[in-house]
Amino acid sequence: MPERPYLCQGRSGRAPFGPGITAERQEETLHMTKNPVAERIAELIPTLMGAFHELRPPQSDEEALTLRQYQALILIYAHGQMTLSELCSKLALAPSTGTELANRMVAKGYLLKSGDERDRRLITLRLSQEGYRVMLQRRRLLTEMLSRFLARFEEEDQREFLACFERIAALIHKYGLPPAAPSGD
Repeated sequence: MPERPYLCQGRSGRAPFGPGITAERQEETLHMTKNPVAERIAELIPTLMGAFHELRPPQSDEEALTLRQYQALILIYAHGQMTLSELCSKLALAPSTGTELANRMVAKGYLLKSGDERDRRLITLRLSQEGYRVMLQRRRLLTEMLSRFLARFEEEDQREFLACFERIAALIHKYGLPPAAPSGD
């Protein structure tokens, strides 16, 4: 059977499927979809998310955000500003649900909302100072979490782990997918 290329390969030169997965099951899994690469990534994501989830610090009550609210903050932070309809589209929300989400986030002080004088339906959202503060705090917590996670790795493995993420980011940029969040905080 020919080797399948992976973005990030382990020391063996091939990404492992995990303990207890037979070669037959691996082949069966890879042929479940028309895109075996997508299937393999879908298999890996729970492992990655689980590893990071274990390190996540508890969220303070004062910054209690729902998953959707946090996703909205991330998207608006990454884009600088978004119209309400763009946000609804990115989060797959009905316009009424998106409006409720935005209104709650404005009320909590995370977002600023402005309208177009010519078209009141055109609402633009951007982060408030509090929204930026929350995003920067979350970034600090993420950096601390990743530091604890990477402390278990040998230095060479840390560099390899970083290289994998940099390669993923480069591919996302190459194909014009969502912009990176602004840097320089």
